[in-house]
Amino acid sequence: LARKLATTNCHHVEALTACRLIPLDKKPGCRPIGIGEVIRRIVGKCVMMVVKDDVRRAAGNLQVCAGQQAGGEAAIHAMREMFSEDNCEAVLLVDAKNAFNTINRKTMLHNIRVKCPPLAQYVENTYSDPSDL
Repeated sequence: LARKLATTNCHHVEALTACRLIPLDKKPGCRPIGIGEVIRRIVGKCVMMVVKDDVRRAAGNLQVCAGQQAGGEAAIHAMREMFSEDNCEAVLLVDAKNAFNTINRKTMLHNIRVKCPPLAQYVENTYSDPSDL
């Protein structure tokens, strides 16, 4: 399944991309978040195992979570170590937004096609249409 999604143009993948909604209490208010099904997560991990180096090259050194195990945690530890030095002054910019909910979907697909072609077909198959929630 992972190989087919990553190499061919697949249609009718709505059952694979559908998500269950779980309420997230934002105090005040409630916001639903989508939780992907297990098979989709496993397929995504399989694809990433193959294209991990390509994704790292495409993302560059500014993206600590691109294929690195516990990337956010590693960045926090590195910054803590740097701040503990006596002669250190620094600024840390953290952007932890969920980009797939805020960026233009067509632009995202185009950028991946240009910057990371090995991942493009999989992303096109799984993210070109909004998931059924």
